[in-house]
Amino acid sequence: MLRTAFEPGAGAGPQERRALCAVTLALLTRLFRTNPLLVAVDDAQDWDNASLDVLLSVRRQLTDQAVTMVFTAHGEGPLSGFPADLPVLRLGPLLPGAAARLLDAQPDAPRGRLRPDLLRQAEGNPLAIVDLHRASRLGAGSASVLQVFAARLDVLPEDTQRALLYFGRRPWASHRRSAHRREMGLPSVR
Repeated sequence: MLRTAFEPGAGAGPQERRALCAVTLALLTRLFRTNPLLVAVDDAQDWDNASLDVLLSVRRQLTDQAVTMVFTAHGEGPLSGFPADLPVLRLGPLLPGAAARLLDAQPDAPRGRLRPDLLRQAEGNPLAIVDLHRASRLGAGSASVLQVFAARLDVLPEDTQRALLYFGRRPWASHRRSAHRREMGLPSVR
């Protein structure tokens, strides 16, 4: 139900948005009756404005409730449409010691010359540390971050590869992403 409700363009009119707010509020209220609830909205910069409006409206109405909403996003600037008083925690790269500890926690952590090369390439990015390490264990030696991520593309469905190529070559505004998906005949990602 929510997957359909939060499709890009769903609830575009004022009446639909009010109804969607009421349904979402009722659902969250029912869920948190027994336990506190965390609503995690990942990659908020990719969500359409109508869906974010619904979630932010519900967030305002749940101020004294046992529901916490966490929005994650990439980028430095404020997200369009988000309230200025929304608390923001900016996460930067891991410090060198923390990056080294993360690498040490991996199975068969590298030693020797590969270790500082891997840490330098990852630049404190936790995902890059893990993926570069995994690639080195699979015999890729000191593969670059781009090589590690590029190797993953071959296992993706053809439509996904085409979408990545399309979006990687073309700048777009977040409110136009769903239109681009439809234009390419691709399914929605929500």
